Amino acid sequence: MKFFDRVEINSKNVKETDEGYLIIPANFARTGIYDYNGIGRGLLYRDASQVFNADSMATILGKSLTITHPTEKVTPDNWKDVEVGQVLSVEQSDKFLAGELIIKDSKAINFVNDSISKGKAIELSCGYDAQMSDNKGTFEGESYDGTQENIRYNHIALVPKGRAGSEVKLLIDSMTEKKKMKLRFQDSTIEVEDTDVKIVEAAEKLFNDTKKKNEDLEAQIKVSDAKSKVLEDKVKDLEKVAVTDAQVEALAKEISEVESIMDALKLEKKQNLKENKESIIDHYLKSLNIKDEDNETVFDTAWRSAKIMAEDAVKANKSKIGDGKAESVEDAIFKEDK
Repeated sequence: MKFFDRVEINSKNVKETDEGYLIIPANFARTGIYDYNGIGRGLLYRDASQVFNADSMATILGKSLTITHPTEKVTPDNWKDVEVGQVLSVEQSDKFLAGELIIKDSKAINFVNDSISKGKAIELSCGYDAQMSDNKGTFEGESYDGTQENIRYNHIALVPKGRAGSEVKLLIDSMTEKKKMKLRFQDSTIEVEDTDVKIVEAAEKLFNDTKKKNEDLEAQIKVSDAKSKVLEDKVKDLEKVAVTDAQVEALAKEISEVESIMDALKLEKKQNLKENKESIIDHYLKSLNIKDEDNETVFDTAWRSAKIMAEDAVKANKSKIGDGKAESVEDAIFKEDK
């Protein structure tokens, strides 16, 4: 397919030969995405491997410079009618296919000089053949509809505005001032060069993505801290109820003794040690009506008294002792206190 793309002229070293010709450094083409929506081809991506392909670069050397694109390809039959200069050299310069142009035609020279004096941009547009594929993808965050390969140049035209963008141009000092534009970044409005808009937008996206990740991480840390606090509280609770081996052994001994008393007194065993103690207290000190939830000192005193009475009953081989009267209880308590 035949294509035309554009780039702007821009540099320090505009040279004039003894004859009055102009030799101007220029960016002829670039890597990246080109907009061909105007001819129904969408956005096409040109990879560096294609832009800087040696065979492709060789086809631009010596090719004709024209004013606007001719109605047909430049050939040996028509070059004298359309050519105003030629491509002198070509090389890779960063993302650009760059080199030098010589402008020989007086009208073209006057056009360039007049544009320089008025600060008007002059862009370049390459006329070329290339193969197009429908391989879709993205480049620097922008989607494209296909790719260009096997680029073969026919001519370069001086044009008012180029498809390749403002960076593909004649490199003339007086025309290097870049356009500024205002852009929202975070909570502020900043002014940036139009060629840096995508960089700023990409930086803002990176900032927002990083901020979101940090917020998610902080939320996870809070959840983790809460879980750690719950575990810490559980450990403290376990530490409160933790018992030593000696305490376990003493408790087992006490359970055995109390159950032995229950068996000797032929009392019905309860579910736990405390209830068994209550049963023995109730058996001997019924009139006091003492339960485990009562004052701890009162309960312990009653238990010691009831235990003495129970042990005495066991020794005497009796199932019951005392009649539960107050004086018997008082005697038992006084006996324990002594």
